[in-house]
Amino acid sequence: MSEIVIEVGKRHIREINEEIQEACKTGQPIRVVNTLSRHNLGVGLPDNVDITFEGSVGYYCGGLNTGANIKIERNSGWATGEGMAKGHIEVGGRAGMSCGAAMIGGTIHVKGDAGPRCGVAMKGGNIVVEGTIGYQSGFMAHAGKIIALGGAGNPVLTRCGRARSGSRGRSKVWVWMSTSWNPRQRKSLKWTRFLNRWALSTARATGAR
Repeated sequence: MSEIVIEVGKRHIREINEEIQEACKTGQPIRVVNTLSRHNLGVGLPDNVDITFEGSVGYYCGGLNTGANIKIERNSGWATGEGMAKGHIEVGGRAGMSCGAAMIGGTIHVKGDAGPRCGVAMKGGNIVVEGTIGYQSGFMAHAGKIIALGGAGNPVLTRCGRARSGSRGRSKVWVWMSTSWNPRQRKSLKWTRFLNRWALSTARATGAR
């Protein structure tokens, strides 16, 4: 199936997003090019959409996602996937501050590092970071899973500990951190089993809550 190519450049962001929304109705894969690290790209995307952002993006890319499969080839700015309900977002490089803020479902997979406040105020869903996460990650979180394979600082442990102890009923913040992760293990059997165990493999990630 041929893909639809959308140029960003210096066009007005509303015009770009309207074109993206129209392309979503066709059911064809979408590739967004010449992104220039622009903000607010791909906000509020519907279910059953495959979209790739070529290069880096700015703030709020993939925010309010309702089921799309979003791939960002390089880095992303603040609040990637903020408020997303379901779907899958993959960041090929680093993610800025507040990645997955206030998300309620779905999965965000960051192949590099994530900045401070990763998963802040999250209500559900999964965030997997192959690198490190910054300070106050998981702060004010009510539910969900944050997995930092590269580790994190003490402030993260303190904040997440408070969120866990203050949870009620089924609400829970689950944090897993490792200092022995090697990116070369990404395709190893051990890594695949780990993702399958926590229902975070690509095939099962879309819509995971």
